[in-house]
Amino acid sequence: MGEGTIEGTDGAWIILRCAGRDTLRLAESLGEDGFGVWTPIETKVLEAKRARPKRTAKLPILPSYVFAHSDQLDELLRMARLDVRPRRGAGWGKPAHAGFSVMHYGDSIPLISDRHLQALRQHEEDRSPRKRKERPDPLPAGMSVQIAPGHHGSFSGVSLGVERSDGRSTSLRFVGNGMRVTIPTSILVADDVSASPAKRVSRHRNETKYLGREPTVGKALSSECESVAK
Repeated sequence: MGEGTIEGTDGAWIILRCAGRDTLRLAESLGEDGFGVWTPIETKVLEAKRARPKRTAKLPILPSYVFAHSDQLDELLRMARLDVRPRRGAGWGKPAHAGFSVMHYGDSIPLISDRHLQALRQHEEDRSPRKRKERPDPLPAGMSVQIAPGHHGSFSGVSLGVERSDGRSTSLRFVGNGMRVTIPTSILVADDVSASPAKRVSRHRNETKYLGREPTVGKALSSECESVAK
């Protein structure tokens, strides 16, 4: 076996790191050259700014992170060491791949199983233009909720009572002082996790875990890996 190669990793992924601005370019060029890669993408409408008109753009949900099939680990490790990373196959003659490294966690290379990427795939789907046009079900008046961790930190853990909701946004009353606020329904969780309706109101139960600060991302992904390459 070559350096970093491990057996029994069908369906596993490694993590490539690159500059945030190169995320989509790297995923696209590696894909063109026959590598199995994926990074979650969302489509956003960018507001007009100075001489730039309003436009639609595809952006990475996890800038700097590209997932690659683990059975290509050896070749990607070799390529990552090169000053210039040449193209191959369908990409022959095109500009070289952007710089990247294979993510290590301590002395190991995390291997993420395909099933542990399902939450991210669902998150990507939830952010698609088609999904955004769908109006979520409104929350019932009187329901007790909290703001999900990672959003509006000063309000984290505070009980809020639903006054009215149209699905996309919800008007809330702070229990105790009566102050009112209107916020997106997608960042709310049920105050009592055993309560009905859904235990979680937000779109993606692992959103904060995966989309936190960079060190948190590595730790979260590594904690869910099936095995590691030494």
